[in-house]
This record gives sequence, C-alpha cells and structure tokens, in this order.
Amino acid sequence: MITARHTYQWLWGCLLTGCLLLFVACADDDVEEPQGGTLRLSSVTRQGETTPEVVKEGTVRLFIATADNYTSGSFSGAVDQTDPTKTIWTNSGATVKENTQYYIYGYMPYNNNVVSSTSSIAKPTGDYSDGAIMTLSGLPVLTSEDICVIVGVGDATAAAVQGVYGYTSGIYTTQDINDKNPVNLLMGHLYTQLQLRFCVDKDYYALRHIRLKTVKVNSTYVASGTKITATVNLAAGSGLSAERVSFSEPATTSPSTPETLPLLTGGDVNLAVAPDYTELSNTVNCPYRLFDGDGTYLSLECTYDVYDSADNNLLIRKDCKSVNKIKVDRQAPGMRKVLTLTVEPTYLYVLADPDLDNPTIKIQ
Repeated sequence: MITARHTYQWLWGCLLTGCLLLFVACADDDVEEPQGGTLRLSSVTRQGETTPEVVKEGTVRLFIATADNYTSGSFSGAVDQTDPTKTIWTNSGATVKENTQYYIYGYMPYNNNVVSSTSSIAKPTGDYSDGAIMTLSGLPVLTSEDICVIVGVGDATAAAVQGVYGYTSGIYTTQDINDKNPVNLLMGHLYTQLQLRFCVDKDYYALRHIRLKTVKVNSTYVASGTKITATVNLAAGSGLSAERVSFSEPATTSPSTPETLPLLTGGDVNLAVAPDYTELSNTVNCPYRLFDGDGTYLSLECTYDVYDSADNNLLIRKDCKSVNKIKVDRQAPGMRKVLTLTVEPTYLYVLADPDLDNPTIKIQ
C-alpha cells in the first residue's frame, strides 16, 4: 500500500531529480555553446581597379551564412574626421560564433534609394559553400551610384580573393570580443559605367568656341521611375560576367516617358580643342543590357551655346541641341566605357550651311 508519507517522499524525489537535470543541462550549455562576437570589417576594395581602391564611405549589407542558413547584418562606413586616410566602419547586426565556418555574400550601397532592402539570397543546388543566387530588387536603370556586390572574402591573414566566399571565424576571449574576426571584402561592379568627355574640332575651333550647358542620358529600357531586378549567380571560383548576371525584362521597349539622368545642369563649360578634351566629373552607371550596336535603349542629349572665336563674349547661337544614340557593343558587368564627343560641322567652309552656327556633336 502506498501511504501519504510514501507519496510525499516520491514527489520530493521527482522534484529533486528535475532540479538536478536542469542544473546539468545549464552547465552543459555554458561549456559547449560558443560565445558570439562582432565581425569587424578591415577593408573593402573594388575589383578591376589598377590599384585596388579601398572604399572609404558607404553602407554594406552582409548575408552571413552557414552551410544551410543565413542571417543578415550591415556596416556603415565614413571617413575618420581626424584622419581622412582612414575609415570608421560601424557594425550593425554582423555577429559570428567562434571557430565557425561561414560564407559571406552581400552588396553595397545598402540604401533603399538604390537597392531595396527586400533583396535576398538563395542557395543553389548544394549549399552556401557552392555559392549563392542573389536577387537585388528596386534597382534604378540609370544611376550615379556605383552598385557593387561581394565577389570575394578574406580574413586578417589573407586578402579577399575573387570567387572565395568561405570565412572561418577566430577564437577570442570576452576581453577582446569586439576586436576580433576582421573580414576583408572584394566588391565587383554590377553595372557598366559610362564616362563622357568633350572636345571641339580644331578647324572649327578657329571659328567658333563652344560652352556646354546641359548633358543628360536618356533610357527607353523602361518608363521613368520604373525599377528593375537583377539576378546575380555567385558561384565559387567565379566572378561577375554577362552570363552570371541577368536583369528583368521591360514590359515595353518604347515608353512614352524615358528614364533620364542629368550629368550637367546649369553649366557654362568651355570645351577644349582636340586632341585635348573636357571630361565630365559625373558618370552614369547602368545595366550592361542597355548597350547594343543599334543604340536602342540609350541616348545622349546635350545643349550648348556657340561663341565667336575672335570675340569669346560674342554669342552667335544660343541653346543648340544635339541628340545622339549611344551605340556600344559587347558590354558586361564592371566594364567602364569612355565616350569622346567632338563638336564639328558637316561642311565647315560652306558658310551658308547652318552647321557653321549649329554644329553636329559626333561620338567617336
């Protein structure tokens, strides 16, 4: 027979056993669970530069993945006001566990005005060690921003290498938890960059001088304000290429209102005489898809005033306008195209020809 006294002893024994089991489980957690620590960004360099250019300002979004799962974090960088050669990177949410294998993917700038924060990554057929498929949404067709994605990762002992995304966190103590696990990132340019420079034909310059007023690039790829999506296939051992980057196709190729990016507004820039040239400080970045041999998607629109060469204050013609298709073949992510535009008349010595006062701008 089980008496009340026996029941009391049994319940007390069960409670005591449960407490011991709970204590043992907590002790095991303290021993086996590695501490979390901050990932410290050492440098960000850009691929394709003759001398790798360290990024001094911007915001980088990271996808920090194990073989099967990922979390996200970010770094915001600004020039150190006390030492302009250095960058202070502020970490937000980028943490790792000690002595753990990670794979790091990401992009910059992390800015909703350029790339939507809904952007994400997905595993390929294997796991994240094989690479990742990154979807960048909310992209502008034309932008002055240099949109980049991570194409290589390195730690404190190794420079970032293209196609290497694996990263093993270090072992640290609580005293230096925020000063360990530096990561070096190599960024690849996602868009093609267009640099413009202008000059005046030397024979024409003897008669007329040109002052450039406005320059803008127009795109008929999508209607004004329409955002696009890029799908980037980041494979281990490979970099960016036209085969690995695709862009969402537009619904129509002839929108009534094209997308426009001003490069010069309200200017009064005296153009140099060939073979010298005047280069615009602003550049345009756009998907490589917009370049083709027919100039289907891109055009350049310029306005300028014409002055007499003998009297540079004598205005001959005001608000001349020139529109050129941009015909460029075989572009790819990360390429930089320099276009030289020359102001020259069609028939220089036939003074009755209107080209004398309203010359043609030709893309070389």
